[in-house]
This record gives sequence, C-alpha cells and structure tokens, in this order.
Amino acid sequence: MLRQSLPLRGAKHNHEKAQGAYDHVDSEAQGSESLCRGCGHRPLHVDEGKIVRRRLQPFLPLPVRLIMKSPRIYLVLAFLLAFGVLALIPIWYALDAIKPAEGGHEEHGGGATVSVEEFESKVEAQMEKYGLPDGSVRLPPGDVYILVTQFVYVPNNIRLKAGALYTLLFLSKDVLHGASLIKTRSLNSVIMPGMVTAMTVRPMQTGEILMLCNEYCGIRHHAMRAKIIVEEAALVGLYEGDGVVVDVQPQKGRVVLNHGEIKDFMAAMEGMSYVADPPTLLRGLKPGDKVRFGIDPDTGSVVKIAPVDK
Repeated sequence: MLRQSLPLRGAKHNHEKAQGAYDHVDSEAQGSESLCRGCGHRPLHVDEGKIVRRRLQPFLPLPVRLIMKSPRIYLVLAFLLAFGVLALIPIWYALDAIKPAEGGHEEHGGGATVSVEEFESKVEAQMEKYGLPDGSVRLPPGDVYILVTQFVYVPNNIRLKAGALYTLLFLSKDVLHGASLIKTRSLNSVIMPGMVTAMTVRPMQTGEILMLCNEYCGIRHHAMRAKIIVEEAALVGLYEGDGVVVDVQPQKGRVVLNHGEIKDFMAAMEGMSYVADPPTLLRGLKPGDKVRFGIDPDTGSVVKIAPVDK
C-alpha cells in the first residue's frame, strides 16, 4: 500500500510491506516525485517538529500541553490577560483597595480625598486671581490646582517661573486619567477619580512642556492635552533694590542682606534674611559683596541677585 504527503528535504518516511512496516530516511529526497532508493516507494513525510513535541508532551504540565495542541489559544490567553489586568483597576477602586483613608496624609496633598465641588472652587479661585486675557494662568511657586475630566485639563495653559518649585495637584471628576509631562524627558502619573494626585516639579529651562493623558479615558483620549509655559522669572514684575551681603547660607538656600528702601514694597532693613529661589543664585556670593537684587512680589523670595561694581 502506498502513502504520500507533502515532501520535505531529508524527510523521514515509512511504507508498509507484506513482511511488516519499515522506516527509511532518504537524505536526498527533494521533490514530490522523489522515490526511496531502497524500495522505490514514494515517501510518507513526517514533521520532525511534531515528533519532538509528541515526545515531550508526557513530561509537560497540562496547561502547556493544551497550548501546544492549538496555536490559537495563544491569542485567547493574551486577550484574557490584557483585559483582566485592565479590569483590576476599577475592581480594586470599587473595593476601596487603592483608596487612602479619608483626608489623606495632608490637606489636599497627594493621596487626599476631597469633594469635586471643593476642588473646583479652588481651581476657579486660582483662575480668577491669576488668569490672563489670553486664557492662561501665571502662577506663583506653590500649589497648582488642575481639574481633570473627559477630555480636558482645567486650566490647560499654565505659566510657571523657571527655577521655582511647584506642586501640581490633579483631581479627576469622572474616570481614570493620567498626566505625562513631556520635554527632553517625561514625568508620568496616574490620576484616580475622587483622589488628589500630586506631582512636584521645578522647571529649570524656559520653553513649553506638553502635558498628555497617558491612560485611556474614552474616544477622544488622543486629544486630551495641556501646555505648561516656563517663563524667565526675571521678566515678571519684581521689586528691585540695592544692598550688601551679610551672610550666605547655601544649605538653607537663604541670603542675609542689609539694604536700602525698596520702593512701594519695603523700608530699609538690616540683617534681613531672604529665601533665594533657586538656591543656585547664591553661587559665588560672599559677605561684603554689594549686590543688586529683585524680589518676587508673590513669594517675597529673592529671584535675582548679582554683584555690582564697588
């Protein structure tokens, strides 16, 4: 009886004869018309990979054997794994497994739970106080309140001062969102509904930073973005004065000055200590230096200081 299948180079084949079954290996079998030189029969080809898998199966765990029997099961397992992980987040949230205790570890800081109405009122007060005609907000160092909802950040055009320290406080009022600050590198955070997420930044270079949502939140997820504009602090209205350095405290980021009157801001003072923002302004300063300095009216910090000719 003659058996035939698709040919393989160097294939293993067998044929039945009256006296029994025999195996032959024809290393030169190369075509469908090739015959075994030993018996003249067309070879019955066997997939060598299947032989190896068949021999290994008794030693493998049941799940692995099932996967080997049907390649399509790979797709099914990948699908179940991906959507299973995705489903864990709302399940954990519903079970309060990832919510902190009421109030968080500090008032309205990262991890705090607050009402949406209370957070919205802070955002509105911030925009009313610091809003500009172009719709952006120019904010002093400190807390920045950002309300997140499908598919927008409010405010979505934020102006910060270079070198100043800020804490970006996010609250989602609907679904899971994210915030990814992208410039030369990226800074990422996940924003849970009803919980304040804090991100501390000190932008050192002027320019624009793109903020994108990095967690899928709906059909217009791709369009959810905002912009942070980092401005040179010295360009924002400062109160300027002249003085003499009494002491420099780089570890504390402070400088002690004797200075004359600062018009419309402060009378002449001796031994007045100021925070230097950023602390790198203090490099090269020493007691006795005569300096020209600028004070940020919002924070009272020295944001510009430089020696002057004696």
